[in-house]
Parts: sequence; C-alpha cells; structure tokens
Amino acid sequence: MRTDVYRRQHHQIRTLLAGTSQFLVPLDAGACRSGLERLATVLNVHLALEDKALYPRLMTHDDPDVRRTASEFHTRMGRLAEQFEAFYAKWGRPGEIESSAYEFAVEYRALSEALRHRMDVEDATLYQLVERAS
Repeated sequence: MRTDVYRRQHHQIRTLLAGTSQFLVPLDAGACRSGLERLATVLNVHLALEDKALYPRLMTHDDPDVRRTASEFHTRMGRLAEQFEAFYAKWGRPGEIESSAYEFAVEYRALSEALRHRMDVEDATLYQLVERAS
C-alpha cells in the first residue's frame, strides 16, 4: 500500500496551518477565516479518507503490527475530525474571531499542535510500517 497521497495531504495541511498562524499576531481575522475555510476543505477530505477508509483497512491488515498500530492510533487520535468540526463551527462565523481574538488564537494553536502531532506520528511510524509491510 502506498501512502504518497496521505503524505502530500499532510504537507498541504502543514502549509495551510503555518499560513494561517502568521495572521494571529497581529490578528487579521479575515485572513484567519479565509485560512480556516481552505484548511476545512483539505482537512475534511483528508480526515475522512483516513478515518473512514485507511484506518479501517489497516485494522484488518494481514500484518499484526500494522493492525495493532492502526488500532492504537485510531483510538488515540481519531477524534480530531470532530474537534476540528466543533472548532470550525465556533470560529467560522463572521465576527466570532474578532470578538474573542485571544481565545481564538489559543484554541487555534492547540488544534494546530494536535493536527501536527497526528501527522508527525503517522508519517514517522504508521506510514513507514504500512509501506514496509506491503
């Protein structure tokens, strides 16, 4: 199994996260909202592919190490799609970022860190294991 598409999506997500981060201080709410919209488009597709297709497939893989690792990762990190949806529902509305800029920045940084952590772990561990087992 090849993981190139997932790795490319990770690169794109990291770029979008960094791009939006540059507008936190000083706050440019319009640029942050625009960045969130672009991120939502890419991230929703990526997380759906991983959480609904890749992980279920890996959890039935022939290799027991792949099955175990995929199951552990899915359990530990599988709620990011829900977390992002809640974040986007809260902050994607006009005026929300402006009304609570500090809270937005804190929550954005925490979500960004969680996303980066998931991608780093998948890239360094899960995807390499999958490629070796294939």
